[in-house]
Amino acid sequence: MRLLYRLRVSGEQRPFDTTSLFYILPMVLLTMNKGGLGAASQDEVDEQIVLALDFIAFHTQVCMSSYLYHSLSWSLTKTRRQSALATR
Repeated sequence: MRLLYRLRVSGEQRPFDTTSLFYILPMVLLTMNKGGLGAASQDEVDEQIVLALDFIAFHTQVCMSSYLYHSLSWSLTKTRRQSALATR
């Protein structure tokens, strides 16, 4: 959660560029998909999801980059296929 908070604060001061977001967004999206990472209570889960949403909200213009969109789409597709194969 500390990392999400630092990312949000840094992103508010100066938005990250496309390359940085390419490496950061998978973790942020994973936090949202899993409903928090390593959270001990529901309050921590809620806080992590709010921090992740805030981070994405601050970077909507950068996220509109077609390069980032296609790269993340491929990454998410690959991750979902791997998890589907692992559950078989």
